[in-house]
Amino acid sequence: MTKLLLRYTTMTASLIFLLKILVPSVLISIAIRRFAPSLGLVGSDLNAAIAILLPSITVAIVLGLRGWKST
Repeated sequence: MTKLLLRYTTMTASLIFLLKILVPSVLISIAIRRFAPSLGLVGSDLNAAIAILLPSITVAIVLGLRGWKST
């Protein structure tokens, strides 16, 4: 019985985690689809490179600052 309960709670926790990722992702996708055309951005190589590299650079900076503060 304990194994069954543990499996149920693990599955529930996994489902909740997936929903925490899926719901904001869907909302962001809908917002981009709805509001991006009104921004009037020009499709260029530079804009594509910024859109691709900015999240990685931001995460690198945040993690670097956290690591620097913890030492």
